[in-house]
Amino acid sequence: MSTSRVSKGRYHHGNLAPVLVAEALGLVEAEGVGALSLREVAKRAAVSPTAVYRHFADKNALLMEIAAEGFAALNAAFATVPASAPDERLRCLGEAYVAFALAHPDLYRLMFTAARPSLPPTPRLLEQSGRSLATLTEAVAACRPPDGDTAAVSASTVAAWSLVHGFVLLVLEGPLNHLPPNAMPDVSALLARFTP
Repeated sequence: MSTSRVSKGRYHHGNLAPVLVAEALGLVEAEGVGALSLREVAKRAAVSPTAVYRHFADKNALLMEIAAEGFAALNAAFATVPASAPDERLRCLGEAYVAFALAHPDLYRLMFTAARPSLPPTPRLLEQSGRSLATLTEAVAACRPPDGDTAAVSASTVAAWSLVHGFVLLVLEGPLNHLPPNAMPDVSALLARFTP
């Protein structure tokens, strides 16, 4: 990123949008979605609040981009899962999903829950969330007989995603968040019980 100094301690960024998203993402990760404001993001990026509006129409537009970044990070986590036997790969993808969600709880909430604005998703958000779904769908399909039953693959994909998503929410928001670590259900054992 190229920057050049301008008056009053502000910087002119040659490519400000990614800097704003990175600052906003850091703020969400550190303090939660409720702490996010365009003014605070501008302050952290050392630019005027007006500069933010040149890239994002409002806070909701920035939130949608942060959600897209979250899916991009989830896709990167999926990419680290090694190729293996289909059942093992599906289990490892589930473990990667749970690990990502628990390591980034506020970002995860923004990606999937009411913290995200009820606006139509942006093209980038659709692309990144679609990649996550495609990765899971391919892994589920590899575990099933090659009979071309796309409805069964789709249903099994939703079931697999629901399993890990539900587990994460029970840990983050529900009764599992009060269990001592040694009483927490083993994610691997839970995922091993799933058969697409």
